[in-house]
Amino acid sequence: YSGANPNNYVCFGATGADCQNEENQYRIIGVFNNQVKLIKATSYGNYAWDSGNNNTWNYSTKPDIRSTFNTTYLNTLNSIWQNKIATHIWYVGGYSTNNATPKIFYNAESSGTSWNGKIGLVYVSDFGYAVPPEYWTTTVNNYNTAVNSNWLSLGSNHWTITHDTSNSYNHFVIGFEGNIAWSGNGYMSTSNGILPTFYLNSTVQHIKGIGTQSDPIRLS
Repeated sequence: YSGANPNNYVCFGATGADCQNEENQYRIIGVFNNQVKLIKATSYGNYAWDSGNNNTWNYSTKPDIRSTFNTTYLNTLNSIWQNKIATHIWYVGGYSTNNATPKIFYNAESSGTSWNGKIGLVYVSDFGYAVPPEYWTTTVNNYNTAVNSNWLSLGSNHWTITHDTSNSYNHFVIGFEGNIAWSGNGYMSTSNGILPTFYLNSTVQHIKGIGTQSDPIRLS
């Protein structure tokens, strides 16, 4: 989904009138290998990536934010909704500069190590492809020129899952100006917004709703 405001709203975690509540609204990033990828429409809060100032995302203990998603956030959902979320292979590769196009980032992210789990974060490439196609050859550090055409530009800093490979203490964030920026050297322990991101199980079905904010897609 690309553009300023596509009809990609989904109600998740509730039914009926509760779908109008901000905390229950998510948006579709796209469909990948027959699985719909959702991102929370508003921030879950501001959190540090890791208290140890390390940009690792691994199978064991890192980063702190991984536990925030897969324990703290996940446990806010009841078992019915937890079971709609797929355990997915997340590739957690990175790149050495933000002076690159979405395609370059996608190739780099996909060639890295992987993690098998439920809740992650948006990729830089997801953000890059959320603008209309005419911008896709623009480097993401210059996406402020497309800020009004990108539904993932939220006007504040948010973590991505994509790390800076040039060092271990820097990371890429969706910047408040609508581009991809660096967290800053040594600032992995600084709080930025987080948007829980996950894939739906392929058995989940669309039962009604047209995808607008006032009439989001409802799931079976």
